[in-house]
Formats: sequence, structure tokens, C-alpha cells
Amino acid sequence: MKLKPSGGCRTFLAAFVATLASVAQLFAADAVITWNNPADIVYGTGLSSTQLNAAFTNSDTGAQLSGTVIYTPSAGTYLNAGSQQALKVTFTPSGGQGVGGGSVNKTVFVNVSQAALTATAPSGTPEYGDGVAAFKAGLKADDVTYTGFVSNGVITDSKASLSVVPTLKLEADATTKAGTSKPVLFDVKPLASNYSITTENGTMTVSKKSLVFTLSAFNKEYGETPVANDNNIAAGSGAFGAAAPASGTGIGWQGTDRDKVTISQVHSVKADTSVGTYDITVSLSAATAGVLDNYDVQINNGSYTVNKRTLTITVTPGGGSAILYGGKFPAFGASYVIDEVTPFSIPDVVKNGDALKTAKGVLDVAETLSLPAANSAASAKAYDVTTSGATAFGGNYTIVRVKDTLTVNKAPLTIKALDRTKITGVALPGIGSLQISFPDTSQLKFGDVAS
Repeated sequence: MKLKPSGGCRTFLAAFVATLASVAQLFAADAVITWNNPADIVYGTGLSSTQLNAAFTNSDTGAQLSGTVIYTPSAGTYLNAGSQQALKVTFTPSGGQGVGGGSVNKTVFVNVSQAALTATAPSGTPEYGDGVAAFKAGLKADDVTYTGFVSNGVITDSKASLSVVPTLKLEADATTKAGTSKPVLFDVKPLASNYSITTENGTMTVSKKSLVFTLSAFNKEYGETPVANDNNIAAGSGAFGAAAPASGTGIGWQGTDRDKVTISQVHSVKADTSVGTYDITVSLSAATAGVLDNYDVQINNGSYTVNKRTLTITVTPGGGSAILYGGKFPAFGASYVIDEVTPFSIPDVVKNGDALKTAKGVLDVAETLSLPAANSAASAKAYDVTTSGATAFGGNYTIVRVKDTLTVNKAPLTIKALDRTKITGVALPGIGSLQISFPDTSQLKFGDVAS
């Protein structure tokens, strides 16, 4: 049978039970949080169990407690750099573990050090002169490169993270000599609260400036006086300079450097230089020491071509000759003449002479005369009288040969019929039995026989 207390009894019993629970809570053990300040971390390190590692135990028994744990800030959080940053844990134990109800909490502190960041100033090798000035004028914050910005998918730092943007300086200008190295310095160093920034200077090394000379092509005949070397060119492009935009006195001079250098355009060709092609080049002499050390000099040589001159060998007497068959040949010879369409200026060379003899500076081997045979028959067609065999001095001449002709005409020959007698009444002898004679046998030549 069940007893059913009255309403007043029920109220009393409830109050009694509550009192007993309060008394039990009053004498229950505490939940204890054990948690020390974590070791320092570097900016960019996310909070994890390495830092959020509090332990929860029964104060009486030391037994581990379970329950609800809340860290503030939570795991995965990335803290900015700074000292003594608070980490808080709130623990609510589950029931039935012999500890008092309700939540407990604890706060520890962590130091977040700045991450290492290296800022490197730009380097370069600008050309001497305007190149250095342009390099210096163009130095800017964006040219600085950085190594060490945190980028982990949550944090993506960049130059925009800087609180102070750097400026650069360079102690160099357009007069700084080639080969000189100068540091590119930080005039104002970059700053960022989360980074400890190390700066590294850049280096500017001045490279040589390109200086280009371009010369033209010339030609002349052997024996002709060449265009003279153009020494110490004061203005213009020089006697052998190429037409614009090229230049025989250099493209690429810096400032007034051109005025500090003696420029000459030179070659080795003379009037008696043998046939061939020779360089025309540039000779530079610095009136101010060291000026040319700033340049990478490129010379596009010109050329001076010496061409063969015409040497005409003519059979003399010329104009054609005629003899009778068996007659005496004319006194044929051969002469040479050096062509002077352009002046021939080698003083010790005779410009005309006997081609059947060697001649200094003209013929190394003399010419040979070729005549028709002495017993050449009379002919309506003239015989050629030619020369051959000569070699020109040094191959410097083109030999042109002019032949002569000899016409052999028929010689006179006297024929006489011999006297004959006949007997009266006897018939005249036939023509075939008539006899002839050559009264002037000197008219017969080369062993010709009368028959």
C-alpha cells in the first residue's frame, strides 16, 4: 500500500531533499585546472594542443575529470606578435564525478614573437652615364623584395602588411665610372608590427656603355692615290664614316666624352698597294685618361678595295701591214701602256714601254710575239700577229692584248715561151709541145720549182 502525503507534507519533503543536496554540494571536492604559461611562439604559429593543454582533476582524489572545455581564443587562432597575451579556458565538469557543479576557468599568458623577414634592396648593372642616372631615379619601394612573409592559407601577408614603406638611396650619378660598385641603401627602413625585419643592401655595378663606330666601303685602281687617313676628326663623321644613322665617329658617347678623345679613321692602303681588300678602321686615343675605360667599343670596319688596272699590250707597227709572197716581214714589236682613266701615281714605274721586255712594276715576264710562218701563202685573208705569255707585276693588272695583221699578196712571176722552128710543109707543133722558161729565177721563193 502506498502512503500519499498530504500537500503540506509534500512541500516539507521537497525542501528537505533540497537542503540535503545543498549540504552535499557544500562538502563536494573541487574541479582543479592545471595549466602553465605556454612556451613562446612565433607569429604565424596557430594555437594548438601544444598551447591549449589544460588538465582537469578532482581536488580530493586527483582523478581526471571529463566535461565541457572551451578555450578562448580557440585552437587554430593566429595571434599577432605581442607579449603576455591571455589564453583562457572554461571547464564545466560532467555530473557524478564527486566534484561540485558549475564551471571553473583559468587564464595563462603566451608571448608571440615577431617573425623574421628579410628585405633586400634591388641590384643592377646599368650602363655608364645616363643608364646610371635612370637606374637611380627609378629606385622605388616596389623594387624591394621580401623573404619570410607568412602565407599559410589563413594569413597571407605581403608588402601591404608594412606599416612603414621603405625608401632607397644610391650615391652614384652619370659620372660614376664603369666597373664601380655602389651599395643600394635603405634610406628609410620598412616596419611591420608582426615582423622583425632585417635589411640587405643591393649592389649597383656600372657596366660599360656601348660605343659603335661604322665605316663605309671604298675602292680604287692599283696605282691610284687613295683617300688619305682622316686623323683627329674634329667634326662630322669623318672621311670614311658611314651615312646616318650610323657614324664613323661613334654612337653612344656620354656627355662631353667625345671631346676628350682623339678619333682617327685609318687604313694601310697606298698608291702601290697590291690588289686586294683592306680594312678601314678607327684609332682612338684618350686625351683624358680613363675615358675610354667606360665604353665597350665596337668597330664595324670599312673596306678599301684595290682593283686591277688595265694594261694594254699592242702589236706594233699596228694598222695592218702587207707584203708580197716571199717578201720581208715588217719589224713587228709590242708595246705596253698603263691605262690612266684614273691617275697612275707610282713614281718609279714607267707607264709605257716595250712589252717584249720585263719592266719593273709592270711585267714580271715579258710578252712573246707570234708571227705567221715566213712561207705563208698569199691569201685574201690577213694573218694575225699576236702576243702572249706576259705576266703582270703582282697580278695588279688586267692585260688587254691588241693584235696586228699581215696581208700576204701574190708575188710577180715572169714566164717566157721558148723559140721554136718548123720545116716548111710540116704541120705546126701542138700547144702541149711548146716549152716555157722562167727568165728571173730569183722570183721563185722558198725552194719553189718551175715546172
